[in-house]
Amino acid sequence: MIIKTNKGIIKVSPEKILHVECVNFFCLLFLEDGKRLECSCSLLLMEKKLFRHKFSKIGRSYLVNLDHVMMLKRYNSRKWSVVMDNGLELPIAYRRLVRFKKEYLQERGDANDDALNEVKYRTRQIP
Repeated sequence: MIIKTNKGIIKVSPEKILHVECVNFFCLLFLEDGKRLECSCSLLLMEKKLFRHKFSKIGRSYLVNLDHVMMLKRYNSRKWSVVMDNGLELPIAYRRLVRFKKEYLQERGDANDDALNEVKYRTRQIP
């Protein structure tokens, strides 16, 4: 994947991206080796570039690589977060919670397990 930054054009493997964070009109790409790349594109454009890879949107400003998610952390029924391999904790927007859990469980191979039924039951949306 080619990323255009303010320092030039860089080739980055999507597997090495931990997560993408959108700040104002810039996307920050956080890599496995601790580097951070800044590119001037929208999160929507970045989401389209990473569509075929194992990325999931957890909120208005975040895309996470499912291969680098270590665990889902629950605070209460409405507040959850993602803990990444590097220990960073990112909040999951409540409206994206059910979809993200399904994607995460399917990626882990637990899609046919009772875990999906529990996800649907515990995170019912209130009308």
